[in-house]
Amino acid sequence: MDNVWSNLATESLGNIIGSVGNSIDNLVTSEEEKLAMKNELVKLQLEHTIELHKRAIELEQEVSTRWVSDNEHWLTRLIRPAIVAWIFFLFTVVILLDGNLWGFTINPSYIPMLET
Repeated sequence: MDNVWSNLATESLGNIIGSVGNSIDNLVTSEEEKLAMKNELVKLQLEHTIELHKRAIELEQEVSTRWVSDNEHWLTRLIRPAIVAWIFFLFTVVILLDGNLWGFTINPSYIPMLET
């Protein structure tokens, strides 16, 4: 997800810089002034890109830190598998008890879920 935002920000910044560059071409007459202003715009774009990459790295480090803290205790390591097992157990109980008190028939609406 962060890549999408990063790409979107970079592309939009590139479009802005391109339009500003065209405006500079129309307003500034000296070739040296044009090159200096375009270099400054490219510098700003690169600084923005570097800042986006730094933020992405910080985000990845925070996620890695959270994963380490999630694996420190046995309960935090087993919570997701325990939830999956509990949901599977409840689903099985619902299938078996849904209209099966006097005769065992599986409701046809459950069959697609069981086949996958």
